[in-house]
Amino acid sequence: MPSPSHQKWRASQYWSWSKPQVDVKSFPDALINPLAANSEGMYIVVGGSSGNIYLMGGRGRLFRNIVFPTIIDAIALDPGDNVFFASGRDGKIYRLLHLMP
Repeated sequence: MPSPSHQKWRASQYWSWSKPQVDVKSFPDALINPLAANSEGMYIVVGGSSGNIYLMGGRGRLFRNIVFPTIIDAIALDPGDNVFFASGRDGKIYRLLHLMP
């Protein structure tokens, strides 16, 4: 079992600047690398060192776990917040639609 300090190291915390501040914690099963949030702070997209991408709600709820064949190095959201792009160490850029479940 990881020590409490190790768990804090792996946690992601997210605050919306334009909404009431609520401390949100999520503990993905891998170290997180890139992170992107939509413009309203309703959800975040996180890339894990395992190659997974996690789509989480603003309160830390995991909506989707998307498995990729490589470690994800970058994530970007389009201005409309409906499409995200992820690039990995395999040199490819992936485009995914319809983020919200």
